[in-house]
Amino acid sequence: MEAARSVFVERGFDAEMKEIAERAGVGVGTIYRNFATKDDLVTAMLAGCLADSMVAVQVALRLPHPRERILALLAAGWEAAERFGPLIRAMSGHAPDPIAAHENVKRLAGHENLKENELLHHSAGLVGALVQAFEDARTAGVVRREIDPLFLAHYMVSQFQAYLGLRQVHPAELVKERMTDFFTRAVFA
Repeated sequence: MEAARSVFVERGFDAEMKEIAERAGVGVGTIYRNFATKDDLVTAMLAGCLADSMVAVQVALRLPHPRERILALLAAGWEAAERFGPLIRAMSGHAPDPIAAHENVKRLAGHENLKENELLHHSAGLVGALVQAFEDARTAGVVRREIDPLFLAHYMVSQFQAYLGLRQVHPAELVKERMTDFFTRAVFA
């Protein structure tokens, strides 16, 4: 999977299975035995990104105080953006328009074969966990009551795409520090 990630980051969806096999040091038949199509491989990689992100969210949600949870969720998001951001950007075709990016990911997931359902399941679970964290924080008086938790969840997720753009021109720690500061000033009560 690591070889596939690096090839897709370099080439986007134009990556060829042969090149992925060469990079992994295996025959192309080995790739096809595990993934019948390139869409299957892409779906597995994207689902893996979402599943790994969900593990980090679950760890953050076990923290005792809602403010700590929100800060841990931001930290987990910065880490996921560093780890998976280049792959997600390559798979979305570097589309600046989020709707176009979503449509590219849907196409890559092979929605005609219902492979998108796996991605939607992971994505909905991630957003649902964020919504719950913000609802808990709002109830505890940690976040502003007038902001809808669903809006906050999507706003938080959107920050990770912005982070990737800023990371191209600024050091990671500076971007994390400033974006965390802006986010907490905007949402904390």
